[in-house]
Amino acid sequence: MSGETTISKPEPKFVKKGKFYFIFEDSQFLILVDKTKRGLEVKDTINDEE
Repeated sequence: MSGETTISKPEPKFVKKGKFYFIFEDSQFLILVDKTKRGLEVKDTINDEE
């Protein structure tokens, strides 16, 4: 043991499943996972400020 403390983030809560997507709720965000884009590099991240 090196004395390091590991803080794990809780898993996002599942909200909805569609044919081509999943929606999860994190502590501050909704996360949309497009199943048609699995394995591809993420190029755009959009935060919708209200």
